[in-house]
Parts: sequence; structure tokens; C-alpha cells
Amino acid sequence: VRSLREAASAPGAGEMLQRARIDQREKPRMVLTGQYSSGKSSLIKALTDGTVEPVIDADIATDAATEYPWGGAVVLVDTPGVQSGLRSHDELALDAIGRADFVLFVVTVGLFDDASRDYLRHLANTLQMFGQMVVVITQTSKQSAAEGVRVEAVQHAVGTVAYNLPVEEVDSVYYLRSLE
Repeated sequence: VRSLREAASAPGAGEMLQRARIDQREKPRMVLTGQYSSGKSSLIKALTDGTVEPVIDADIATDAATEYPWGGAVVLVDTPGVQSGLRSHDELALDAIGRADFVLFVVTVGLFDDASRDYLRHLANTLQMFGQMVVVITQTSKQSAAEGVRVEAVQHAVGTVAYNLPVEEVDSVYYLRSLE
């Protein structure tokens, strides 16, 4: 999680800010999206150092797009998991994404099945969100991987080498436990 914060000041962050479509509003909106139980709500809790309490469950827990303040500068938007069989959840997530300045595509360390790969491709390629997206791989303490393997999996999932999506590897639950 801290690496995600540090990424904001890393080389290339300025380039991402230039490509972002920031609407005229008081605070930029960072929308978290991905399949249900991918760790979106846990990531929000970790990013806010536990100051917000989104509903977290192993089953479908988020059933509305919910906004949370982050450091007074950004609004984090937790969305329902997509591809859960509930079309209304997919619609709520896509509506929030349509109003996003940045998108965090959240996927577990298990990486991509066909549905999550197709959803990532839809956002990056069809909706042209690649300039606003960061892929966040969660639960990384559960499974190790050689350097670059997960980044390569993301590139393969996107299906093009025309651009590289930034990738951050985190473990929100581990981070939250360290705060206790």
C-alpha cells in the first residue's frame, strides 16, 4: 500500500497525470473496480490507514458505489464487484468508472481468469481508460512470484504491447494487521 502512495511521486507519475481526464470538481475521483472479493474494499481501508470501514466479506459485500475521503485530496470510490451474475452491479461499476479521473483495477494474486481478462481489456482498450489506470494485485503475501512475472501477466491480459499499465503489488490485510 505504501508503494502505491510512493508511486504518486515516482517517475512517470507526472505523465499519468497529464493523460488523466480530470473533470472540473473539487477533488479527483479514484474508482476501484474488479471482480467481487478481489480486495477493493480492503484496499480502501488500507489506503486510509483504517479510518474508513467499508463492508468487507468473502462473499459479495459491496452493492453500491460508495465514496470515501482519502487524505482530504482524493475521493476513493468503492464499486460492486463485476461479473458476479448481478447485472446491476456491473452497471453501477461502469457508471462510476465513467465519472472517474483514475481507475484502480484490482485483481487478486491468482491473477486473471477469462472474465477478469476480458473486463480489463474492455476498460483499457474499448473504453480507452489505459491512460488513467493502475492495476493493483492484492494478497501478494499469499503467493510469491519471480520479478516481472505479474507485470508480464498484466501485459498479456491487456492483449497489446502498445502501452504498459502501471502495476502495484500489495497486501492490504497484511498492512492493516501491521497497524494494530
